[in-house]
Amino acid sequence: MPNNLARAASELAEAALDRGDPDAARPWLDECERTARDLGNDTLLAMANLGRAGAHRLRGERQRAAEHYDRALAFARGSEFVKGLARAHTGLAATHLDDYATDQARAELDDAETLAGRLADAGIAASILEQRARAASQDGHDCERDRLLRDAQQLRVAHGRPPGALDRPDVEAVTPGPH
Repeated sequence: MPNNLARAASELAEAALDRGDPDAARPWLDECERTARDLGNDTLLAMANLGRAGAHRLRGERQRAAEHYDRALAFARGSEFVKGLARAHTGLAATHLDDYATDQARAELDDAETLAGRLADAGIAASILEQRARAASQDGHDCERDRLLRDAQQLRVAHGRPPGALDRPDVEAVTPGPH
């Protein structure tokens, strides 16, 4: 039962982050992490750290976000939580792109894509494409950026997975035309 409560807390935190409200996510992340530590559950600890990373990224705290993505990777590896690994690599790529470190971002995206191939998660696949579009944009490859954004949008529409608050600014920043 505590495992289910921690997962529910993580989902509530993620919903708050999708709305762009890191402050509302905090108590849910605290609850998830507290229960995960009590249970010694690395998957739940990965989920809590992914949430904390997202909250820091929403606040523009790139270094703190990267630290939590790194922690999430460590916990996800320990529990073989493939979805968590893919999300953490994608998040690290985003923080690298925030700092215009496209080579590092591409390496993270390669890892994320390999892992995402084992999942049937259109949201993660779309996020990877969107981060690749950011990298293409930073390198001045506008045609590639546009193709990647179209592919990501098609995935999101086909699977009913709209972008959350973390994805929207990244996509808007590289989408041509008025926002």
